[in-house]
Amino acid sequence: MKHLFLIFFISFISAVFSQDENLEERITHFHADIILRNDCMLDVTETIDVFALNQEIKHGIYRVIPTDYLIKGNVYPTDLEIVSITFDGKPCHYQKTKVNYTYNIQIGNKNDWVNPGNHRYKIRYRVKHVLQDYEQLDELVWNVNGNDWELNIDRISSIVHLPKGIDVHQNSAYFGKYGSTNQIETTIVKDQFGRLHVLASTNEIYNRYEGITIAIGLKKGTLNYPSFFQNLLFWMRLNAILIICILALLFVWGYNFRNWWKYGKDPKPGTIVPQYQAPEGLCAAEIAYLETNGDDDVNFFTAHLVSIATKGWMNIELIKKENSSTYVFTPTEKEGKPLHQLEERSFHFLFRKTDRIVLKENLFNGTLYAVKNQLYHDIEKLHGEKYHVWNDFLYTKQYNPILVATALVFTVKFLYGGNLYYWGFYLLIAVLTNVFFSYFYDKPTKEGRAILDHIAGLKLYMKYADSKRLQLDKQPTMNLHHFEENLPFAIALGMAPLWAIRFDETALIPDTFSDNYWYKGSHLRFNFASIGAMGSIISSASSPPTSSSSSGGYGGGGFSGGGGFSGGGFGGGGGGGW
Repeated sequence: MKHLFLIFFISFISAVFSQDENLEERITHFHADIILRNDCMLDVTETIDVFALNQEIKHGIYRVIPTDYLIKGNVYPTDLEIVSITFDGKPCHYQKTKVNYTYNIQIGNKNDWVNPGNHRYKIRYRVKHVLQDYEQLDELVWNVNGNDWELNIDRISSIVHLPKGIDVHQNSAYFGKYGSTNQIETTIVKDQFGRLHVLASTNEIYNRYEGITIAIGLKKGTLNYPSFFQNLLFWMRLNAILIICILALLFVWGYNFRNWWKYGKDPKPGTIVPQYQAPEGLCAAEIAYLETNGDDDVNFFTAHLVSIATKGWMNIELIKKENSSTYVFTPTEKEGKPLHQLEERSFHFLFRKTDRIVLKENLFNGTLYAVKNQLYHDIEKLHGEKYHVWNDFLYTKQYNPILVATALVFTVKFLYGGNLYYWGFYLLIAVLTNVFFSYFYDKPTKEGRAILDHIAGLKLYMKYADSKRLQLDKQPTMNLHHFEENLPFAIALGMAPLWAIRFDETALIPDTFSDNYWYKGSHLRFNFASIGAMGSIISSASSPPTSSSSSGGYGGGGFSGGGGFSGGGFGGGGGGGW
């Protein structure tokens, strides 16, 4: 019954009001009472009288008050505190949110409706850092109501109360839309205590987006501006997100450097001595694995297969047709030289179901892919951390400082606001820093360092094997046996072309024409451009197509003034009904 009566009453009032064209929902009077304190703080009380019809003002009104201002190209931040808000003289529900550079204050409750008629809202707040300190005067420029109201305003007035002993050097007021230079008269009144009060008021009716701005120039040196320390604390709170991000970024660098120094610093290399043989007990695939820190290198698998062939267990035949090349792998009829355990496992895996592996350009071969995958994981299992320490636990610990900094940033954002662009920039640099250091967390063990020194010596030998620059005791004979013995390692280390030119090709060719020779082709057998071509085909054949998915992964180490127009200065904002 009560609800029916309320609906009837609202409908009746609306019908009566609609008979008068001048009757509309609006602000009947906006008055700002502004107290300037000696410490430069403003105590502002806004009295907003409204006439509501439940058109726009249904549950209440909202007020938007800026906290940062762009004045003559500079951004000036303020410190704003809501003291109290009342509706018809009683405390009321309101919700304030900090959105970018404004306080959005929503007054009222979504479950309650404002009764049609006249009502009064009072908003009291304090604000700091709104006076401009110039050489000849101190200046207060205050936008009384703001130029962004969604409601018409019948009357706007303001009064600024100055501290005792403060003289007005000059004053003026402006009204209209933003940028208007229409002036209104101001009145200065002196009370019994000697304090000055500056009044600004007109009987103009203000449309939406119109307002009053008052500018007061004060005698220089009569106010107590915040101390350096107070300004510093304010700046720190204002820029808390920036400060957190800078400190956090420094911490990320320091944290990563400390972890690298403690866990990832490589042992000091030894003296590099030319070596004409590979490290004992290691096959070509292991040499490629150690030399590339476990990366899936194009030479890794090619060297492995060539090693099996040079030991007499497999033939490799090149068949050229027009612009295409095909490689055919077949097992030999008899056993060859002893294979490394990894080579033996791969050999049996290759030919367990077939006696012919055909590799064509840009054509995936599932058998080769499976053998390559198994080889890689066999090396990982066989080596463990004998030659290389991966320090995998550091990769997740790297991101703990980022998580802590992110939590602090969003806590500060919730409490004080701030610019999250700083956090975004910090996040980018911090992640890149982690990625950069991750490449240095892995390190060789002392034994692994010795192997790497031996590999460096072997590369040195392959580069200068037939040169007088290289003097070795017991210089090996540069014959076919020595060439083939080191060929897989030369391929593994990317040194095959250099290794090939160290030999007299014409002296080696006769020994390669045997029917039992491991390599057969329709061209000069030691044209070593063909080795690069074979490596490319093997890499393509043993890598899954990009359109397919694979569960196999490969590890490894990753803001003067103001005044002069309506809307200038501090204060302002706007609002409307909701």
